[in-house]
Amino acid sequence: MTRGRLIVASLTGAAAVIALSGAAWLYALGPPPLGKPLDYSHIVLDRDGRLLRAYATPDGRWRLPANAKDVDPRFLNLLFAYEDKRFRTHHGIDPLALGRAALQFSTSGHIVSGGSTLTMQVARLLEPRQHRSFGAKLRQLARALQLEIALGKDDILALYLTLAPYGGNLEGI
Repeated sequence: MTRGRLIVASLTGAAAVIALSGAAWLYALGPPPLGKPLDYSHIVLDRDGRLLRAYATPDGRWRLPANAKDVDPRFLNLLFAYEDKRFRTHHGIDPLALGRAALQFSTSGHIVSGGSTLTMQVARLLEPRQHRSFGAKLRQLARALQLEIALGKDDILALYLTLAPYGGNLEGI
């Protein structure tokens, strides 16, 4: 075998091992959390459907279900502008935002801005992590891809609007 063919065969084998290892790791993660077992605050509505009273969840959180149609479009425009400009066009991961965040980190030595998309934030909110780490970010990336495959953009946005922390025990808009 010539030296060139040996190099190509080695690179192909290494790529196959990396791909199989990645696939095994994804399989080991199990199915993505889709937000099905979430506890919501019990609500009491008047006859016209207006909120009269809400009760905290058993763990003391105030969490009301929310959908994009229930939210002022101006808020959504601000949310997309601040958190995820390309939400409607990416597939859970925004390589440009991740690249920008990585460049800022490498030049400053600390985290300047994040590269997480709304989908990645939903993945983190559905599976909270104990601390920041490269492994936790990889898991978040994988879960974001899984969420994008399993859910539509409107469902992901609804989960974000329902789960995003707004201080203390308030979750969601």
